Amino acid sequence: MGRKDLKRLRQITVILLENELGFLVDKIKLKKHLPLSHKISSIGSDKFKKNDLGPKRILKVFEEVGGAFLKLGQLLSLRPDLIPEEYSEALKELRDHIPSFSGEEAKQIVEEQLGKPLNQIFKKFDMEPVASASVSQVHHAILKNGKEVAVKVQRPDVSDKFNQDIALMRTIGKLIERKYKTKFFNANEIVGEFERYTHQELDFLNEAKNIQHFYDVFKDNKFIVVPQVYWDYTTSKVIVMEFILGKPLTDTLKSRIKLETKKKLLDNIFKNIFQQIFFDGYFHADPHPGNFLYLQGGKVAMLDFGIVGRLDDKLKERVGLLYMGVVEGNLDRMVNALISLGFAKSGQNYDQLKQDLYVEMRAYHGTSLKMLKASEVLNKLILVARKNNLALPSNVVLFIKSLITLEGLGRELNPDFNLVTKSKPFIEKLKREKFAPEFIKKKIERKVNEFKDVLVDIPEGAKNVKMVLNRMETDSAALGKYVKVMTVEMDKSSNRVSLGFIIGALIIASASLLSNEHFIMFGMSGYSFIGFSLALILIMFLAVSVMREKTYDQII
Repeated sequence: MGRKDLKRLRQITVILLENELGFLVDKIKLKKHLPLSHKISSIGSDKFKKNDLGPKRILKVFEEVGGAFLKLGQLLSLRPDLIPEEYSEALKELRDHIPSFSGEEAKQIVEEQLGKPLNQIFKKFDMEPVASASVSQVHHAILKNGKEVAVKVQRPDVSDKFNQDIALMRTIGKLIERKYKTKFFNANEIVGEFERYTHQELDFLNEAKNIQHFYDVFKDNKFIVVPQVYWDYTTSKVIVMEFILGKPLTDTLKSRIKLETKKKLLDNIFKNIFQQIFFDGYFHADPHPGNFLYLQGGKVAMLDFGIVGRLDDKLKERVGLLYMGVVEGNLDRMVNALISLGFAKSGQNYDQLKQDLYVEMRAYHGTSLKMLKASEVLNKLILVARKNNLALPSNVVLFIKSLITLEGLGRELNPDFNLVTKSKPFIEKLKREKFAPEFIKKKIERKVNEFKDVLVDIPEGAKNVKMVLNRMETDSAALGKYVKVMTVEMDKSSNRVSLGFIIGALIIASASLLSNEHFIMFGMSGYSFIGFSLALILIMFLAVSVMREKTYDQII
């Protein structure tokens, strides 16, 4: 550990001690890193006595330590699957209170990144930033062509500082896990998740790509505005984008705008976020009021695309089923969807998971939709997943947190807002799409590809076993006839397994199409009739093949 690392660790240790967490300093063997003055002043004192490790105290520590630890706290506020809910709730209060760096430094970084003097790129560049955060700050500028732009500039040496803090996080995390054998949280998992997130955030090209995606999606939208990225002036440390003049939605919430206007505002935000999540699969994962600007004409600008969620077709379908279960109060659907979404670990007890879910959700059974809070139900789902050691994909957790944040925004704009009742039309649309021919076609194609991958592996596995058996035949002539028998049986078994997979795929696909009424044959879905018929023919073929098979005794 270098001198800079030791100095930073000493600073963190002092902050822990001053926030009455001396017992933690003592427990994980950090006392040796305290400055001599603190060691002397703590002799005979109660600074190392056990104290409450409460959410508010942890919040204060994150604020004072700052740096990458502040960003870690902000990330954890979005991840109640990694830490207890009361801590993620407390950490929501974390805000970047970082002083801006000088305009001269910003100018130097922009010139280094773009390879030109500032006056060759901009007609005007304001040296005072309009916004400042822990990773970057934003300057207002005007390009040579007259376009008004926002220039996002990465802080000097922030990457090195964050990497230093992440290394210290790993050290402290190991010390904590060594002393606290608890399921309170998994320090290594948290630091690993944060490191992946940080590396993405520190490369501004990732955020620029996100902005570009949403710009392309919303460029013809009559309500949502997304800034345009100017790629000729964008690098891994600088983003130049369209400057949008508006009032922060947080200020709008406090203004005297009519309730009807706020309701309309909310309806438009809600529709667009739901469209992103359930139909596009690429969504803004932190839709809180601070990430929206209220523009003239009632439009809203969407900002800050550092955290976005992505759902592939399979995840999109499963989160859709999960949310259908929430809206409809269907516990079985919620249970099945949660299990299908989670990454089960060794020894997963599915019966216990189901039991815990039923216990937690029982209170909502029969509850009127108007009284149901989606945030409560979704938080309960995360709680049960954590309790049962079920690792939800990070994008699924972002989906849940996005909806919870959206519900909070809704209640700020309209006290009577109810996310569940508002979701009903979208759920009906989801149901209709699930049985649309195009969706069914994509689903069947996906299933066929999955089965194809399995089938491709079967012959390879059989070939490997045959090679081993053939080697055994060479080594021992006495086993010759048995090797031949097993080789023949292996060939036949692999063919039957392949046929069985195909039959299974046809039956599953046909059953899923039973509700489709676009094409009817013999009083049922035509797609299902054709699928079941093909499956029956293959079953008959398989049965005849088995009956005609030579017996083991005949081969011998």
